[in-house]
Amino acid sequence: MSFPRFRFGGGSKGEAATTTAVGEATEISDGNLTYVAEQGGNDSLPSYQEALGAPVETKSPFGYSVGPVTIIFLNISKMIGTGVYSTRKQASYSLVCFAVLAFHTRFSYILSNGIGFVKVLTLVFIAITGFVVLGGNTKVVDPEINFRDSFAGAVTAYGATNAMYKIVFSYAGFENAFNVVNEVKNPVKQLRTYAFVALTVVAILYTLANVAFFAAVPKAELLTSKEISAALFFKHALGSSSAVKGLNFLIALSSFGNLIAVLLGQSRLIRECGRQGVLPFPRFWASTRPFGTPLGPYFVKWLLTVIMIVGPPAGDAFNFIVDLQVYPDSFFKLGMVIGLLLVRRARRRLNLPRSEFRAWDFVVYFNILVNVFLVVMPWYPPAKGRNGGDVSFWYGTYIVVGIAIFILCGLYYIAWIYIIPHFKKYRICQEVIVLDNGAQTHALVKVPLHELAEWEATHDALGRKLNSDSGSDTKVRGELADEGEKA
Repeated sequence: MSFPRFRFGGGSKGEAATTTAVGEATEISDGNLTYVAEQGGNDSLPSYQEALGAPVETKSPFGYSVGPVTIIFLNISKMIGTGVYSTRKQASYSLVCFAVLAFHTRFSYILSNGIGFVKVLTLVFIAITGFVVLGGNTKVVDPEINFRDSFAGAVTAYGATNAMYKIVFSYAGFENAFNVVNEVKNPVKQLRTYAFVALTVVAILYTLANVAFFAAVPKAELLTSKEISAALFFKHALGSSSAVKGLNFLIALSSFGNLIAVLLGQSRLIRECGRQGVLPFPRFWASTRPFGTPLGPYFVKWLLTVIMIVGPPAGDAFNFIVDLQVYPDSFFKLGMVIGLLLVRRARRRLNLPRSEFRAWDFVVYFNILVNVFLVVMPWYPPAKGRNGGDVSFWYGTYIVVGIAIFILCGLYYIAWIYIIPHFKKYRICQEVIVLDNGAQTHALVKVPLHELAEWEATHDALGRKLNSDSGSDTKVRGELADEGEKA
């Protein structure tokens, strides 16, 4: 099926949806969008997905090693992470982690779980120590000083926005386990339960840790020091240099675990982008050879991590990276949530069954408001002027860089998919490729316009060749679709 045939949104009000049998598979279209029945091998119910999505792998090439404990710690380890002491060490740690994860998927999850457990214990220790400080049993003279008039001082629009960005960044990772959904048995039930458990645990630990920090460290020192808050806390609350060194090692271990969790989740995300065919060399992204791990996405993520660590000025690196991550991500999430509403409307027009996993409507609309705030408010300048933000250069640098990335990507896509094919008289079409180990990916191919009718007659909406081995499971898919509608 060729790309320009798919336009986002449903057909006209009076246009009826059609169901077409292609190679005995169920295919539903309203003339603009086409959905096909798909089911993964992870015990999830059959569902309809838009045909431009990556082909569903009925058997995960990574296996099914993700259970309740791994779901919890994948999210916790990404949400809880602390910067270590120098950019050189961070770069060496990322070299991500890459060496550890490249060779064995199951071991990667076991390692992530173990480090996640240690970092939870570390935060529990900080929380308990904080209560000891508040009880007056340490050398901290006045542990309640920061809690008197704690909201004193003028609140500015820039300050509120900056705080919101840091909060969003602090909880980035609550979605990490969703990136490995094809490796989770009965994913809807498990993610609904254990992703919420992880978020609840982190929220409680964050609150208690912040109470501990404010009990032990003067506010002025928290604002001006270049050291991380936990290191300051250990100095003031414990004093002993040996204890501080030991607990600083736990902070470094926490950072290492964060990198592992990020690589595990985002490598799958990058792989899915590659499997849609929108990245060059689709076989490279989809392949899991030779160790059954996504080496290509691991390498790219490691390379980007190193660039972001060594690129910005050392003193501004963390704040710039945080802001640069959150701003484009807010744009993307705003578009995604609006797109979700449009997809729901299109599915209703096609009379498709409700999805097994569905966000509450009020959460969707609230998410739109939050992301509009995160997109609009960063333009408001800080009280101290253009260089008065949380970095030493212009406060809006991350905004311009983020928007520039979107514009360049958009121009590239439009030129690649529409403008160049129009003048060269061909159309970009997707074709399903099955690799030796069962992994599947889309490859985008150039089909001359005079061959387009023949192409569409010999391929289904996903890009599988009809009456070939790659389409041999189409009868099963049609039967599973019927079962899904009954469910």
